[in-house]
Amino acid sequence: MITKDYKQKIKDILTQFREYLQTDETKEHLETMKKEKIEVQNIMNKLSKTDNKTAEFTEWVLYGLLPYSKTKVAKRVSLFPSFMNIKLFFKDYSYTDKEWNLLANKIFNLCRNFQNDPKNLSQLIEEFTKDKYSRRLQCGSITPILFCLNDKYPVVNNITIRTYRSISLILGHNEKLSQKLDEYPDNIKKLKLLTEDLGEATLKSQDYFDLFCWWYDSEILSEERRAVKEEAEEGENIIEQEEEIKSEEVNIKEFVEKVDLEKSFDFVPHSLGDPQRIKINQIILNASKSKWVLPHFQRYFDWNKNDVKEFWESIFSDYYVGSFLLWDTERSPELGIQPILGVIKTEEELKPEAIILDGQQRITSLYYAIKAPKFSLRGSKEQLYYYINFNSYFNKNSQNGVIEIHARKLPEEESFRKMLFPLYQLEKYDEWVNKFEDFLLAQFQNSEKVRKIRRIIDKKLRHMWEGFEIPYVALPESMQLEQVTDIFESINTKGKLLSVFDLLIARLYKYNIELKKMWDATLKNYPNILRYSKSISKMPIYILQAMSLLYEKNSSCKRKEILDIYSNTYEDSDKDFEEDWDDISEYMNNAIEKLENMRDGFGVKDEKELPFAPIIPVLTALLKTIDTQRNKAECYKKLNQWYWSAVFTNAFSQAADTQMTTDFRDLRTWFENNGVVPRTIIQMHREIPALYLREIQSQSNAKYKGVISLIAIEGAKDFDTSQTLENARNNDKDHIFPKSFKFGFGSNKFINSILNMTWMSDETNRKIKRYKNPSVYVKEFIKEKYDGEEDKFIRILKTHFVNKKAYDLLLENNFEDFLLERNNLILSKIKEFTGYNDSEAERTLITPENPFTNKLIFLNTLNKCDGYIYWVDKYFSKKGLELLSETANNKIKEIKIVMSIEKADETFRSTFKDFKKEMSNKGITCEIKIIVDSKIKSSIHDRFIVSKYEAYNIPSPDVMARGQLSEISKSNNRENLYTQFNNLWKNSRDIIQDWNKIKEVLNEQKETKRLL
Repeated sequence: MITKDYKQKIKDILTQFREYLQTDETKEHLETMKKEKIEVQNIMNKLSKTDNKTAEFTEWVLYGLLPYSKTKVAKRVSLFPSFMNIKLFFKDYSYTDKEWNLLANKIFNLCRNFQNDPKNLSQLIEEFTKDKYSRRLQCGSITPILFCLNDKYPVVNNITIRTYRSISLILGHNEKLSQKLDEYPDNIKKLKLLTEDLGEATLKSQDYFDLFCWWYDSEILSEERRAVKEEAEEGENIIEQEEEIKSEEVNIKEFVEKVDLEKSFDFVPHSLGDPQRIKINQIILNASKSKWVLPHFQRYFDWNKNDVKEFWESIFSDYYVGSFLLWDTERSPELGIQPILGVIKTEEELKPEAIILDGQQRITSLYYAIKAPKFSLRGSKEQLYYYINFNSYFNKNSQNGVIEIHARKLPEEESFRKMLFPLYQLEKYDEWVNKFEDFLLAQFQNSEKVRKIRRIIDKKLRHMWEGFEIPYVALPESMQLEQVTDIFESINTKGKLLSVFDLLIARLYKYNIELKKMWDATLKNYPNILRYSKSISKMPIYILQAMSLLYEKNSSCKRKEILDIYSNTYEDSDKDFEEDWDDISEYMNNAIEKLENMRDGFGVKDEKELPFAPIIPVLTALLKTIDTQRNKAECYKKLNQWYWSAVFTNAFSQAADTQMTTDFRDLRTWFENNGVVPRTIIQMHREIPALYLREIQSQSNAKYKGVISLIAIEGAKDFDTSQTLENARNNDKDHIFPKSFKFGFGSNKFINSILNMTWMSDETNRKIKRYKNPSVYVKEFIKEKYDGEEDKFIRILKTHFVNKKAYDLLLENNFEDFLLERNNLILSKIKEFTGYNDSEAERTLITPENPFTNKLIFLNTLNKCDGYIYWVDKYFSKKGLELLSETANNKIKEIKIVMSIEKADETFRSTFKDFKKEMSNKGITCEIKIIVDSKIKSSIHDRFIVSKYEAYNIPSPDVMARGQLSEISKSNNRENLYTQFNNLWKNSRDIIQDWNKIKEVLNEQKETKRLL
């Protein structure tokens, strides 16, 4: 069912598409489509006049008629490319020339017959796909040709399939298109229904529908794919950097003398029996009577309804479904056990004969479908029931399988009418079959055929219940727990390592510590942890890591230390593990409150907006540590500096466990010693001069989330309601300059920059999109909500890091300069929160010892320039051009350089011509002028750069390259230097246009030197 939110989402998508239709890009796309239709029809005409047995005919079908991307072999390039080179694509088939010709004729005949009789499409496709030569020629290969021959028939390629899937899910339909050519007629029907649901008249034209798919895939879905990819790269599962293992040399003599060979070294090799087989009825019996149980370190059952469905499809089809791994056990095993989910047994009622190590998901799925216990599967809100659709089976209409899922138990007669056998009756399948036979006989005279149907169903169900076998291997009871957990970890079917938490559940059992129950209690007592645990699977491990930071001797968070936390930290001490767990759980709950505090916390809206999850255990441990300090206020100030430094250096993007240890130790020391500043803060202060927020566009990026948190802390008041995020948690982030193609902002490469985002209500967002231009919506808000008083609205804007200057830029619809101004405002807040003083960067030293850093300092200075770069350096050289080339970006539109005549020669002039051309391709104009007047030259001493907002005194790039001691410093005399530069510019000669005059001066100088 489509919700109000999704209706609005569809409405917004269609609004953006209508705006896109007004762009030149749309006109160009449609014109290209029109030309392709003509090209395809011309090729068909050409082929109809060509001998269909010739190599020419084959070539024109395979490389002209089929849709190609731009390659050397393509005879035409398609707007809907499917091939690079069909013969390479089909190389495994080793077709002869005769077979290639046969394939070409099949393709041509399909297209020609369709051209003549499109209503006969289904039969034509059926004929085309019936032999091996049609393999791999699917919708994406053929439908672009059909569309060009008759544009009432849609193109179905990967772009269409992705778009259809996304839109249908928004509309509440779990539907997909198929790439298979024989399902193209069904695809046509589905697409027709989709366009009707969308209710957009233009999309009834296949030209515009294809354009819509192309736009939606490239503009909407591509952004989602990029976000998913970046989230995967920056997510919770961080790969830890390997550290060198330092092994000690063994004193062999001492070792031999002291080793106790009587202590646990009797090795008895385990002998595994041959794999055994077990039927489903026996599995259900063992599970029901708790003869087969689960260890406490097993993960929770987490299959969804489709996982269960696919498993039963395999059983019905008599496929191999893998094997089980069990561990034979006595009645009182040395680890915690539990029945599978759905089996209700007390601990005293458990009668274990084997522990399930591998097979929990499959065994529970068997039990769920057959016993119908009252619990819901992952992703479902209610209990589900599984049925076998024998109608689909008998009619071989099992494209989507024969297992059906229902949210209710069907009445028996309804199950007969629909030929749906309930799997929850599999134990007594014969009763249902007998009644079904009676049901059929009451309606049909042909008793013989009814009995045959009955026998087929009976045979199928009997085999599933009494005949289908699943192999299993049982480890002997004599195997030690550690060996078993290691085996479990190595064979885990999901390919994931058994987590530290899972293993500790088993390890701590022998100390009478029931870790799983403790975690369940934490979830019950601390709602913040419960909420975060739903999206961050490592929350229980984070509690253990916080404990390790505080109490392990080296504050190590690595896997080994966590696994050994009890034996190393608690076993021989007076500390109580359970008390510390409860204590740290409370502190972690407080840490989340601190993260989400919008006033004196860190402004995180919720778990989805957290910059990175591994910061939670560190923050937890630090809050606990601060409570032991006397100077708490000073410690909290330091904690804030560290947090924002960690966020804006992306400190936890890799080697998170190591970073946790480093940061905790550094902060703990800093709390007591002001002189020992943490490394993360030092790194932040180094990076701030080169921190550019405009390029940050991924919503999964830690810096992106950091900025959006800063906006929340600033108290961003909604334009419409004046409510802050603290009081309106339903507000979401969206664009200040709307993502509108019609007004040009939507096509800007930085439209999704964090600098263009803020918190707002749905109503505000709709109004912004309705009015489109900021200059329009700003005036409307002032008129409607602020009684026409501009100052009131400006005060609201300031809570979004939009000052009076940025407000003026909104009124001018000046997107680029607005981003620049907002960057400066947000960067100032970052500096304040990280304890950075601008005087740290006023002067930057270049030294012989740091050649790499020297260059980085120079590049950072150039990167800080905005609008233009005006550079004065009497001895400017090729090295300066190289630095400019590395930093040229969209912020810079103009480069002007003034230099003296000494460095001007033909070689440098030629190099500059190439540089000028390359910059022009980037939209940057470049000019160099030469000082030819010796008096003017002698009046200049320093080198300097002037840009739109700043000016800098700089050394020569050659001096920097040589590492000679020098400094770059910001100048407080920008306006004066700007004037001086313009004076020099007016009195100098252009190195390209005035080259002959410059050469005359050079020759005069050479002659003067010669005479002297």
